[in-house]
Amino acid sequence: MPRDASAGDLQRACRGADTGLDSLRPSDGMHRIEAAGRTGEAMEVEGGCYCKNIRYRAAGDALMKAVCFCRECQHVSGGGPVWIMAMPAKDFAYTQGEPNAFSRSDLEQPVTREFCPQCGTQLLSRVPSMSDAVILKVGTLDDPSIFDPQVAIYTGEMQSFHRLPDDVAAFEKTPG
Repeated sequence: MPRDASAGDLQRACRGADTGLDSLRPSDGMHRIEAAGRTGEAMEVEGGCYCKNIRYRAAGDALMKAVCFCRECQHVSGGGPVWIMAMPAKDFAYTQGEPNAFSRSDLEQPVTREFCPQCGTQLLSRVPSMSDAVILKVGTLDDPSIFDPQVAIYTGEMQSFHRLPDDVAAFEKTPG
């Protein structure tokens, strides 16, 4: 996701309601995620990559449940949007394996994307302005059926073949 949204904006949107993580401003911080879409759902989740080389565990309140249509997410997904769930970084740990990480060097505050070095599965993103959260890729959860998106962001960058989920708040960029 681009970098122009704050954590609070995203949490507010998830509660009732468009930006990408790559454009979130670090000065906005976690307080804006909490305002945009805190789900208030305390949970424990486990997940990992396709080849089972990398495993993780996350716990706490889901800070955001979203689908992102930004061009960055389209690039890393191979053309589709990315389904994401933000969880508290303090309660996240890799339990097996070590991911590789990639950040674009041409951006001032790039998102760091962590992925399996063997199979290439995108596991999560770390956003400078949301340092208190990890942005999990929903497809890596052992039980992705727990995910229920609350907000769609960067709908202004959707392609003609993309579809919005029913009953979610949609934003051309990010909320706020």
